[in-house]
This record gives sequence, C-alpha cells and structure tokens, in this order.
Amino acid sequence: MSDENYVSSFWRSHNFRLEPWGNDYEPPIQISEELSLSESDVNPTVETKNWDSFESPKPRSLPNHLIFIDGRRRLDAALVGGDGNTITYGIFGTISVGAVVIDRSVPQASCSQITIRRVLGFGGEQEAVLTRIPCPLGSKAELVYEPVKPSQDNTPNVRGLIVQNAMLAAEEQLVTKQIAKDGDTLVIRDGRLSYNSPDFILGYVKTMHKNYLTEKYAAFLWELAPGERSPIFLIAEKNRPRYSWY
Repeated sequence: MSDENYVSSFWRSHNFRLEPWGNDYEPPIQISEELSLSESDVNPTVETKNWDSFESPKPRSLPNHLIFIDGRRRLDAALVGGDGNTITYGIFGTISVGAVVIDRSVPQASCSQITIRRVLGFGGEQEAVLTRIPCPLGSKAELVYEPVKPSQDNTPNVRGLIVQNAMLAAEEQLVTKQIAKDGDTLVIRDGRLSYNSPDFILGYVKTMHKNYLTEKYAAFLWELAPGERSPIFLIAEKNRPRYSWY
C-alpha cells in the first residue's frame, strides 16, 4: 500500500471529526490561585543551614555571549473519534522555536534558528500519520502536519499537553545546536531543565506552579533585593537530584 493510500485509510477507518468549537489558548497546567506545596523531598540546607543570616554572593560578570531559547505553541483544531467503540482525542497544532544570540562585546542581538512546524498527535497511545491538507481556492500550497509522539493519557486536556511536549522537544533540539563551546557563552532556555541537559545551560522559570519551600524558608523570599538570590536548595524527584534557587 502506498503512503498516500495508507494515510487515506487511516482517516477513514478511525472516523475522526473536527470539534465544532474553537480552541482557546490555555496553559498546559491549570493551577489554582493558591500554590500547592510540592510533594517532592526538598533539602533547603545544602548551601547553608541558616537562611536568616544568608548573604547572596557578589554577582559574577555575565559571559560575553548569551543565547536565549524559547518557543510558542498554537492549538489549530481539536479532533475526536476513533476505531470502533474507542474514543480517542487528538489535535492539529503549530509550534515555533527560536534563539536570540547576544554578543555583549559589540553589543548586538540577532535572531537565529527560527523554525515553525505543524504537528499532529493523539492520546490513548494512538499513532498519528503524516497528513497533508491542500489549501482551497486554486492554491497549490498545502499544510503539512507531522506526527508526534502519542500520549498515554486520553482526555480532552491531553491535546494541549501533546503540542506542549512537541514544542519542548523542539527546544531541546535547538539547545543541542546552541551548546556553549566555552565558558564565555551561556545558554538560557525557558522553563526548567531536563535531567540530561548539557553544561552551561540555565533554565529560567517565570511562573510558579508549586511551592518547594515551607513557610519557615519561604518568608525569606520577601526580603530579597534586586540582584540577590535565595540559598540553593535540593529537590529530589524520582531519586534524581535537582538544584534550584529563587
């Protein structure tokens, strides 16, 4: 069977339909106004036991070369359907990632490695297929949606997670291309780092979803002035250490 016939057979056999309402952009994780306390084991005393008398070290000068990496996502159209009595949720989405390279010795900033991809994914471990959608009104252009890794979860909320994971994977690939070759370059990416991130990478978390510090230590955060940081604390997740600070 040719690839074109296989794709047509996939869509006919699974009887997927577009949901009639639009997709509003929503964050991948919904949280309440009150932060929940992290369930991970946190050791706040790896750098100092006395937070009350902690003095933030003098800031080191920045490297001459900084690389900022970030991405955006869009949910294009929601899918629902399946094979037989099985209901599966899917999504057509678009992701974009890019880097801003800053040379502080000039100074100069430039954009590089900008990529835009359309992705297609499903929940319930349902594999997707490469799908081409021709544009109407006599245009020869087409929208190409590439299959991405399916999710085990199979609820309407999985759609945002599928596109989010595809964007994060694209950011990881871009990080690999922009790895610092020497100590005079620092790569800063949006969000927390994965466990296999290379050296000279800094993860910048802009939104707090969980509180990793108890009230005894969290109260110190209100005393931080610009340019200061909290002591480093250790987050143990699934027997893997992660260091962080505010």
